Amino acid sequence: MPSKNLYSVVNHYDGDRLLTQQDPRKLLPQCPPYHVEILDALHGATAPIGLHFIVTWDSTVIPISGDKVIVLLLGDERSQIPAYAGDVLAVFRNGTQSLQWPQVPWKAGFYLWLLKSFRLCRDLIMRASRRIRLGVPLTAPCNVFTIPLGPSAPLPDTQTDFADRVCDLALYATAAEPLRIGTIAQLGRPKTVLRTQAFRALELIKKEQPGLVISMGCDDNQVWGKALSPRDYATLLFRTKVCPCPGGNFMETFRHYEAARAGCVIVSDPPPNEWYFKRHPFLIVNNWDELPEMVTSLFATPDDIKLHAEASRKWWENAVSPKAVASYILQNLLQCVPDLALSK
Repeated sequence: MPSKNLYSVVNHYDGDRLLTQQDPRKLLPQCPPYHVEILDALHGATAPIGLHFIVTWDSTVIPISGDKVIVLLLGDERSQIPAYAGDVLAVFRNGTQSLQWPQVPWKAGFYLWLLKSFRLCRDLIMRASRRIRLGVPLTAPCNVFTIPLGPSAPLPDTQTDFADRVCDLALYATAAEPLRIGTIAQLGRPKTVLRTQAFRALELIKKEQPGLVISMGCDDNQVWGKALSPRDYATLLFRTKVCPCPGGNFMETFRHYEAARAGCVIVSDPPPNEWYFKRHPFLIVNNWDELPEMVTSLFATPDDIKLHAEASRKWWENAVSPKAVASYILQNLLQCVPDLALSK
């Protein structure tokens, strides 16, 4: 009789205890919903051959290993090499496949480029130190793959057709006004610079184009309005036409996926060079000072807005939805073990 596949999440708040189920949907709420949906899609597409999928946030140790253990590593924003990669069948991790140099300074602004370069150098030093301490390679082994960060906000209870959306632009983000906080720690964070630029650009759009409905919120010191709960934020996105997506301290942001799932037009910094961003539908700004001019041009052609929104939703479905990511995982598992029978 074939061995059943198992699905586990490592509880890092309870001595790294392994919580295991035969039905991945029972891992809620210990596991993020997006990754539970990925596991559920894998559950529906794999034969019961004793595979063990483990979700963890730790790149250093794993509770169990073996040639049928497959790890989903979450939150690997510094692109660390999992120390246990050689002890499992494969690792699929959030975070870019390699540390990537930021965009050129004359496009993003020299100060922002300097901050990103400093963080990259720091992360390279941390990776080298970790390699010496744990004995891991500097480059990812062939069984380590990158998967999207995915959305953090939950799905809303109701969804709105694009034609009925009442909010033209919306940005809710963790950010703070550097000059008002006045600390070196805040001034030295790329997230602070990028999101402050985006909020200021939206303030300018409010003044120049008062006919547009713009919603903003910040949960640090409420400089740009009150924060929303995750549920209210998700609901707002499904009522929004255009979503600016300024980056954070690392290479990706949850907002890319939340806006794409909601079918919003996405305005973004240049994304990292990963497989799921190859055909992204983003409208790119190299500096958020470019946003007002872009918005003026965009809303002058309403038909184009809808086309861009449809492209966002298509990218979600074909590249970064749980079903699409599960398909990517299965394709790469077959590369790791060509004779592994996965389909039912």
